[in-house]
Amino acid sequence: MGAHLSDKEPNDIKCWKEAVMNIVGNPDIFTVLRITYDGLNHIGKKIFLDIACCLVGDLKNEAVIFWKAIHPNEVHTAIKNLYLKMLINTSGSSNRLDMHSLV
Repeated sequence: MGAHLSDKEPNDIKCWKEAVMNIVGNPDIFTVLRITYDGLNHIGKKIFLDIACCLVGDLKNEAVIFWKAIHPNEVHTAIKNLYLKMLINTSGSSNRLDMHSLV
């Protein structure tokens, strides 16, 4: 829940209430993950799906080179948002892309 709300403005009470009601009112993990995914921008969604479908275990730096060729100005922000929303992480010191098994 904290990851989902981390990018919301602290003084935007309506946004926070809606987000909390969406999460609390939907105990199904798929629904909660879908709310988080839907909060990503277009590039973030593409990068997330690339990782989920075929890049888990690949080196992050190699994937970034590929993404920068397609979206040169948005890759680092999109990846940071995926980390902040805890949709992806890197495993160990090898800097390989990973995600939680529920995702």
